[in-house]
Amino acid sequence: MLHFRDAAEKGSGPAFNNMGYMWLHGVGTAQNFAYAMQCFESAAQLKSANGHLNMGQMYRDGEGVPKNLSKARECYTEAAALGSTDAVSEIDNLFQ
Repeated sequence: MLHFRDAAEKGSGPAFNNMGYMWLHGVGTAQNFAYAMQCFESAAQLKSANGHLNMGQMYRDGEGVPKNLSKARECYTEAAALGSTDAVSEIDNLFQ
C-alpha cells in the first residue's frame, strides 16, 4: 500500500485506483468502502478509466454507497469515453 500511496501523492491515477481496489477488497488492509470510493474518485479526477469503472461498480452493487444505477451508468459512460471496453459491456448489461 505504501508504494501506491507514494505514487498517488505524486498524482498517479492508477495508484489511486489500485489503493481503492485494496480498500474495497481488504487486500493488505482492513476493508473500507468509504476509503475505496475516495480513492476511486481521486483516480477518476485524474482521468483514470478504471477509477470511473470501479465507482460505477460500487454504485451498481450498493457497496458503501446507496445503490444507484443512474450514477453507475454515468460512471461507466465516463470510463467508456476514456477507452474502457469493460465499461461498454457494463453499460450494455446494466439495465437487462
